[in-house]
Amino acid sequence: MQLTNSAAIVANIGFHYTPISLNTQEFGGLDDVSHPVVFASASDPLVTAQCVQYCSGWSTSYSPGVTGGFGQIRIPAKARPSGSTDHHLAVIQPDGTEIDMWAVIPPSRDWQTGDTIQFGDGQNQGNFYTGEGQAGLSGTASNAATAGGAALAAGLIRESELASHLIPHALFLASGCVGVAHVYPAIQNGDNTCNGSGAQVPFGAHFWFSMSDSAIDGLSNVSTDQKTILHALHQYGGYVMDSGGNTTLAYTDGIAAYLEDGTQFSPFGVTPPLDSYARSVGWPTQMVQVMEYYQSDNSGLNWAQFFQILDPCYAQKTC
Repeated sequence: MQLTNSAAIVANIGFHYTPISLNTQEFGGLDDVSHPVVFASASDPLVTAQCVQYCSGWSTSYSPGVTGGFGQIRIPAKARPSGSTDHHLAVIQPDGTEIDMWAVIPPSRDWQTGDTIQFGDGQNQGNFYTGEGQAGLSGTASNAATAGGAALAAGLIRESELASHLIPHALFLASGCVGVAHVYPAIQNGDNTCNGSGAQVPFGAHFWFSMSDSAIDGLSNVSTDQKTILHALHQYGGYVMDSGGNTTLAYTDGIAAYLEDGTQFSPFGVTPPLDSYARSVGWPTQMVQVMEYYQSDNSGLNWAQFFQILDPCYAQKTC
């Protein structure tokens, strides 16, 4: 079952390269596309979290594994927010609670116990391992770090998944701009709306790739990495939970998936796995500058014909 205007929305999307582009801060780009995720231990510095922007309704209470606000948190000393304009940072607490922050002010030195971490908005997303991965679905007020409300760790494509050719989950997707409406599981309307008329992608849109797994395997002139992503989109789909902030677009120009971020590795002196992977499989060198991966598309396919936006009842498990 499709969203009522699925076909009209898909018709307005520009699948000009491959069906899905890959975005990451991995290679030092400056676009708004990064979700670094770090894991704290019980011995890491204990810092006070302070919301300094968009804090209306924000709570400083902290209940492990329950969505809502948060007060003091553990954070690895060398953890840093992304270098992108959103300065995202997710810190998984020792008990598994995911603390998401947006517009984090980078520290001038390594974190120490007693410091204060300031950020523009944030959310206790619940348990990283067992939670919903989405703000506000447990009946609490939402001040999520992503515009659609998804957890920063949700739906990221990891190096281990590309290397094993298996992504066992739905994808976090973003579009250049969105429509003014939203559907479940997004928590609010789009904040960077397209300026054209006609059907637009709503926040929360659940994209599904209808081509069968066997047909995907048989595609020629399509890279193994893109096939891996297409399999995930066929088996699980992907949710548009953020936009690129390009309000000059009449219609969204393609859909992007997010890779795990290099900022969760490089401050700790570790080479980001995707850096090594990209070079080993020959991703184009321009990715180092622009952090977007477009495989030359010689497939001859009209990608749009295989995409549908599913009715929200699938995500709600009511149909």
